[in-house]
Amino acid sequence: MLRVGGLTLHAGSVVIATGSRPVTPRRWEDLGDHLLTTDTIFEQENLPAQMAVMGLGAIGLELGQALQRMGLAVTGVDQLEQIGGLQDPEVNRAAIEIFRKEMPVFIGAEADIQKVDRRLRISAGGRESLADKVLLSIGRAPNTDGLHLERLGVERDRQGVPVHDRHTMQVGHLPVFIAGDAADDRPILHEVAHEGTVAGYNAVHDPVVGFKRKTPLVICFSDPNICRAGAAWNEIKGAEPAIGAAHFRGGREKIMLRPHGFIRIYAERQTGRLLGTEMVAPDGEHLAHLMAWSIQQNLTAFDLLAMPFYHPTIEETLKAALMDLLDAIDGDKPALPGYEPMGPR
Repeated sequence: MLRVGGLTLHAGSVVIATGSRPVTPRRWEDLGDHLLTTDTIFEQENLPAQMAVMGLGAIGLELGQALQRMGLAVTGVDQLEQIGGLQDPEVNRAAIEIFRKEMPVFIGAEADIQKVDRRLRISAGGRESLADKVLLSIGRAPNTDGLHLERLGVERDRQGVPVHDRHTMQVGHLPVFIAGDAADDRPILHEVAHEGTVAGYNAVHDPVVGFKRKTPLVICFSDPNICRAGAAWNEIKGAEPAIGAAHFRGGREKIMLRPHGFIRIYAERQTGRLLGTEMVAPDGEHLAHLMAWSIQQNLTAFDLLAMPFYHPTIEETLKAALMDLLDAIDGDKPALPGYEPMGPR
């Protein structure tokens, strides 16, 4: 039973898909019109000369770079030491070096914002910058706090989201399902579309069915792209995977005048089975898709090297990383990796 605006509704099942809203710390609420969010930035008829972007995840980095290239003076700020959702320390180091050539980046320290006349002073880790407005991009909160979900009698996480099965999207054993930003799991369009489809299916079918999640794929549409496919570094570093790496310096990226970037690929040390990758790369979105598809099919580094690589292409740098990966694989290797023997002739 649901009560909505004075109405009482009866339903056999319910899907919670109430979305999310930008997070705004209370200490900055008095900034008023000086503060923009990812919901309000696109409603602005005019943009100021100087801006700061608070939060350098995928959205903050994309918008900050875009504003910088539109002619604004932009400072990027994040209390974390990672940008663009990266976890791999070496890829992150390469990404920071690239983006600092385009705009100031303050990372690794909590930021403070103070009004100075009609402007704002942003300070973090001993560094300061002035701005006319601040774009706040430090995350989104699920719109579940006004639903009185405590009445369901199930455990909830620190955001107030009911604990649920991420393969069925069912909340406990109730005829209640949750999806999208409201689930606060993987707030990315292709992931929430998957969740919505599964939640909708199970809401009208009995018995409830679990569906396998697709290989994780995350892309930041900055230039160069920042991408992650498969297992993230923090998930597998303890297992000491085999690692292959390569810089985007020559080949197609040099021809395109974009010779900057770095990729690391992780694989099982004994078998060479691909586990994941992180990269900052020109047109990396395509390499990330290729890697996600390969990981989902349980392919090995040897399987990929047996595929054709055209010249000159960005994929050639992927091949270089795979070749580097071979040296770290301890198990059996083909006599000539990348070539399929036909037997004696």
